[in-house]
Amino acid sequence: MSTDRAPLFLPPGAFTFVAGGGAGVAQVAAEYPFDTVKTRVQSTALSYRGPVDCIVRTFQREGVRAFYQGVTPRLLTYGVVKSTLFSIYERAHGVCGSTALAGAMAGAVNTLVSCPVEIIKSKLQIYQRLPGKVYDGPLQRAQALIAAHGWGVWYRGLSAQLARDTLGYAILFTVYHTAKQLNVLPVPVCGGMAGVAFYLSTLWIDRAKTILQTQDFAAPQYASMRACLLDVAKREGMVGLYRGCVPTLMKTFVGQAAGLVAYDVISQGVGKSLHHLILVLEAQTPIGVALLRFNTDDVSASLCGWQRLGCVMLALM
Repeated sequence: MSTDRAPLFLPPGAFTFVAGGGAGVAQVAAEYPFDTVKTRVQSTALSYRGPVDCIVRTFQREGVRAFYQGVTPRLLTYGVVKSTLFSIYERAHGVCGSTALAGAMAGAVNTLVSCPVEIIKSKLQIYQRLPGKVYDGPLQRAQALIAAHGWGVWYRGLSAQLARDTLGYAILFTVYHTAKQLNVLPVPVCGGMAGVAFYLSTLWIDRAKTILQTQDFAAPQYASMRACLLDVAKREGMVGLYRGCVPTLMKTFVGQAAGLVAYDVISQGVGKSLHHLILVLEAQTPIGVALLRFNTDDVSASLCGWQRLGCVMLALM
């Protein structure tokens, strides 16, 4: 029986989940202040003349902390959101072979995870820290939303987010992978360009999403994305659909550059580290020798890297 080592079968989903989580944290850390300005400018719950007015008035009245309201739940949950997005994308791409279609599928399915995160983030971002006004933290705000509107509150504005993310991620993944394959620009620039392409194509939908998710849920101004878009266009003109364009493009360039680069770096690093660890442990244990000898067998082919690592660790105990 041959003892030649066949390549380890390590499921891409395992690496994708870890790398996606790291990408989510990196993206939030890089883009959050820009995202707060973007949300406040786009929302009809607050009134600012533009991004500069928003920054100046927010800083003068509420201080630096206001730009980071809602960042804690965002950091705690966005890793899961991104892990889910990249996992669905990798799986879909393996099935259909199309970057655009896989991106669209990932964006659409991922809204089931991302919509609740967007609701709590947006509500906290528009909360104004004014004198005499008590700041509701993430848990208090979440409890209040559920008590007042039920569990369905977490999917307000879902239609707009579904439309935005289905179109946006189809374009984002296509631009990113195409730019990388050209091998002309640095990877962070490719990521930034992909993020800009996402919002240039979907900013008008994103405006409706922000309004729908930040309006007063007890007495909503709009019941649907269509009604919101038509009214905004009527009152503010077509330019109103692109309100908040500058902070949005700034936040997405910085955020996607950080997130996509982190994803590539972490996915490659985790894969190499786990592969090396398994090889070292397998070489030191009887069960490791057995696994190596069975590499050419159909039974061993079904053992993924994580399962094999578990077997080796049990053998060491």
